[in-house]
Amino acid sequence: MNPRALFESSLDTIERTIALVSRRGRLRGADAEDFSSSVKVALLEDDCAILRKHSGIASLGAYLAVVIDRMLWDGRARMMGRFYTSAEATRLGPAAVMLELLVRRDQRPFEEALPILRASFPEVTREDAQRMLHRLPERTPRPQFVDLDDVDLPLAAPAGSDQHAIELEQQRLSRQTARILRDTLASFSLEDRTMLRLHYGMSQSIADVSRMMRLPQRPLYRRLERALAQLRGALEQAGIDARAMPDLLAGALGDDFDFGLRDEDSGPRPGERSEAR
Repeated sequence: MNPRALFESSLDTIERTIALVSRRGRLRGADAEDFSSSVKVALLEDDCAILRKHSGIASLGAYLAVVIDRMLWDGRARMMGRFYTSAEATRLGPAAVMLELLVRRDQRPFEEALPILRASFPEVTREDAQRMLHRLPERTPRPQFVDLDDVDLPLAAPAGSDQHAIELEQQRLSRQTARILRDTLASFSLEDRTMLRLHYGMSQSIADVSRMMRLPQRPLYRRLERALAQLRGALEQAGIDARAMPDLLAGALGDDFDFGLRDEDSGPRPGERSEAR
């Protein structure tokens, strides 16, 4: 039979067996879908080599159950490492080995593992199983993949000595920057201070500043550029990055960044012409 036709004719059995192995392996949701896709890809490889190896002695479903179960545990072994039976479980016998696999490897609760164990070893009582489990060594929990959407991640690292030191340095730099800008602004003419207050402190456009100060608009652009260049030069001379200086002026709020640009007494009222010093 053509390999593709062989796969398609076996698809119903393949999907039923995948679903059975997924339930036994406690795969759900996206994990079960990913496993199903990987199994189908593996079955299609090398012209359906796995399907063509089916001798017909056992049913296709029984054959695939063994193959797909092995795929599941091989995949988990690659991701999380192989689980080895403890010496104590080996000494206690096959029932203890199975109990260790169910509880220590698969992380099944005892109440869930007990009926599975007794289906294979009906002579084992509940008390026998509890005694065996008590003697089996604890194992380090195996790593598990989780959906990051289900995990509450901290928005920021907790404040510590390093964070406190950074905040203190930022406050020091803010105060230094404010002092330099205030001293430099104090050397400007009253018109220039008023122009900066209206443009940055009150968010007025240059056209509005021109109209309010009754000054030609075009020269104001050059005056603004000269004022900013002087402020920038003062900051750079102090070793401070001046690229954010216009944003500092526009956001001059609070004690650290109080440049007087929002003080109504720092210049003439709109519409009053001032004389340069």
